[in-house]
Amino acid sequence: MEERWNFKFASQEQMEELLHISFVNDGRDIPPELIEEESSAEEIVVPSDISDDDLKLQFWTKALPVIVDAFGGNSTYSNVSPSTRSTLDGFVGIGGINLYCTMRLRKHTLSANIWIDVKNREKNKKIFDVMFARKDNIEKIVPYAIGWNRGVKRSSTVNVEIENVDFNDTGRWPELIDFLATTCVALKSELITACADELHAVIDGD
Repeated sequence: MEERWNFKFASQEQMEELLHISFVNDGRDIPPELIEEESSAEEIVVPSDISDDDLKLQFWTKALPVIVDAFGGNSTYSNVSPSTRSTLDGFVGIGGINLYCTMRLRKHTLSANIWIDVKNREKNKKIFDVMFARKDNIEKIVPYAIGWNRGVKRSSTVNVEIENVDFNDTGRWPELIDFLATTCVALKSELITACADELHAVIDGD
């Protein structure tokens, strides 16, 4: 103030009284400056201006060729196109039994799933039971927890889900896509193809 505007205080005491800065010279101990700890990598959220739809489209575009190749190029996913949907549906050749992948951006989860709904609750439960009888077989192949949901409603499901997925971390995409490809192949092979005759018998039975 004195240098810029040629302002003069009558005394040091007047300056300190008017500016309320006497505490800087009161003789107190000055603690060391606090050092701000760096956030761990797990706490860092990478910002992204990409829309949810674009993110899903890009992920499925990368994932589909890998999934198709994992099935040997057959029709399970070969006729599917990338989209902005959260789910990617495959074809297993049995009506009412659906194999699909799901990416939930808000819940940060990725899953491979079987949905059972032949429009008949009792048959749905019997189909589920046929699959559940192969529980030991599939759990030897899939290194993740499997959700067996016989449910009380009409449909039943089998789900393999991984959590804490940051879909903006594109460096992790190959790992996530491999999870979907290998898990979908295992679900179809062990719970659908391996017991197809039993499944058809339930569906076609009275």
